[in-house]
Formats: sequence, C-alpha cells, structure tokens
Amino acid sequence: MVDGKQRMNRGPDNNPLYPVRWCGYCIVVCVAVLISSCTENTSDAILLEAYKRCEALEYDSALPLIRQGLMRRPRDPVGHYLLGKYYQHRENPALTLAKGQFDMARYLFDADGDISILAGIMTPSEFQATLHCDTALVLLRTVIQAREDGLPTAVSIPVLRVASEHARKARYFNADSPFILDLANTLEQMLEDVTGQTQRDERTTLPPSSGRWEI
Repeated sequence: MVDGKQRMNRGPDNNPLYPVRWCGYCIVVCVAVLISSCTENTSDAILLEAYKRCEALEYDSALPLIRQGLMRRPRDPVGHYLLGKYYQHRENPALTLAKGQFDMARYLFDADGDISILAGIMTPSEFQATLHCDTALVLLRTVIQAREDGLPTAVSIPVLRVASEHARKARYFNADSPFILDLANTLEQMLEDVTGQTQRDERTTLPPSSGRWEI
C-alpha cells in the first residue's frame, strides 16, 4: 500500500520518476541560462574590442571581430555601426555599404533603444548624434567624389539635402559638439551655394522670351 508521502513524491500523475524528471528539467534550464549568459558576455567582449580598435583607427584588424560579434548578435546596432565605420574608412571606401550599415544601426536602435556595449561610454543621444554625423560625412564624401568624377553640380543637390538633414539631426542630439556644429554649417552653406549656382546656370541657359524677337 502506498502512503501519502510516497504518493506526493511520485508527482501529480503518480509516476515514481517524476522527481527525477523534474530535477533533470531544472538542470537543463540552469545550464541553458548559464550558456546564454556566457555567450552574451563573450559577444560584449568581442564588440568592445572591435570598438576599441576602430577608435584607434585599426579598422582592418577590427573587421573579423565585428563580423564575429554580428554572427552572435545580428540585431546589435553597435555591431552594424562598427561595420559601417569599417566600410567608411577602409583603403577603398565603400560609401554605399557604409550608409546602409548606419541606416540599419539607426533602425535597430529606434526599435529597441539598446546601445549595447556603449552604455558606459556614451549616452543614447550621443549615439544617435554619432550615427547621423557619420551618415552626413559619408554623403559629403559621396558628393566630393561625384565632383571629382566630373558629374554636373546639380546631381549633388539631393544628396547634399539629405546630408544636411542628417547633420541637423546630429546637432539636435548633441548640440555641444563643435565638430557637428561645423559640419552642419558647412553642409548648409554648400547646399546654398550649389542651389544658387544651379539656379543661375538655368537662367543663363533659358531661351529668350518671345518678346525679344518682336520687331
């Protein structure tokens, strides 16, 4: 005959293996939590080292760490930001890829508000200012390259407008940065100059009005 204590130890389904299964389940959960915690700490260490190398302008050596960090945490905005920095500053800059990574970093930050490893290094507002500032710099470099390639000045106007907007947003998030302030003013002046020059060029190339041909 089974007494009450034995019945309790067998679990709700009167299974004598219930306590063993329950202990096994607890062990599995604890191990999973520990593994997850170790993985998270490892990812932080990898991206933090990548960030330090980027700050030291060692972009080539940072790239393997950035990729490794993003493999572990593909939705980390800082990882995408660092990858954008690599594309921006590598020997042959890939400006379109750099802007794409900065855009992705902003999208992920807007979705989660997480600045990952930078939490103790900068504020969320400073991170947003940094993203907008680097995006503006990439677009400015795009404009300069277009001019060097001999493209018409008018082609750069839409790009300059977007760059100027990013610089204004950077200034909004970090109004105390002299560099951001200077960048915003420079882009605004460039846009004003290019727009005015384009308008002057258009006026000089317009056909004369019909009244000028009257005798």
